[in-house]
Amino acid sequence: MTDIPVQPVLPAGEFRVGQALSRAFSILFGDFAKFFLIGLVTALPSMVNTIYSGSSGNVARLARANPGSFFLESAAVVILFFLIYLLSQAVTLYGAFQLMRDRPFTWGPAFSRGLARFFPLLGLYVCVGLGILVAMLALIVPGIILATSLYVAVPVCVLEQAGVFHSMGRSAELTKGHRWRILGILLLVIFGNVLGGGLLGAVLGVTTGLMGAAIGGFIWNALVSAYSAIVVAVAYHDLRVLKDGIDIDRIAAVFD
Repeated sequence: MTDIPVQPVLPAGEFRVGQALSRAFSILFGDFAKFFLIGLVTALPSMVNTIYSGSSGNVARLARANPGSFFLESAAVVILFFLIYLLSQAVTLYGAFQLMRDRPFTWGPAFSRGLARFFPLLGLYVCVGLGILVAMLALIVPGIILATSLYVAVPVCVLEQAGVFHSMGRSAELTKGHRWRILGILLLVIFGNVLGGGLLGAVLGVTTGLMGAAIGGFIWNALVSAYSAIVVAVAYHDLRVLKDGIDIDRIAAVFD
């Protein structure tokens, strides 16, 4: 771990966007190497997509030559990356809460805790994704409301060991009354991602060419992925403190 201290947790009664975002930065740099490595794994799909896009002619030929095999291989890759993503989110959540408790972030317990909640998380992501997709197709506003309502469903599933639908309901309960702030967090993270990624891509595209821009984008996506997952963990902590009036050790007791 680095010597960068993690900022102290919020006192009960507060939920502030700026403090949540800044504390997430402190946690990210509290054990940067581990979080960044997880982010690199999570960002692999974007890198693979970039490589495939650069060789679209070869992909098209493979698809025409054996469409059935191409479809199965593509589906297998997508499923594999999705499963890796699920595990990485649980591992990041564990690491973030360990640092908030001033405890070490170690790989063994992190993966064992993540695997223990793997299948509930799988069901949760499928239900949440489908729900937001349907809401977005109907109207954009209901989709945004649902996304803010379910923002902390993943930490609920892991730390409260809740089932799929209970995690969704519990997230809606915790976020009630604070969804404008959560929307602000979502928009700031998205805006920072788009702006930072765009500027980095433009600079690297001019100075190092397309390959340099692709590698830079991969690294940027890894950082944003790790940071975004930590922000969710911090938001969940702050909402639990505010709504339930409990401390960090009771929230993360499942990890002991």
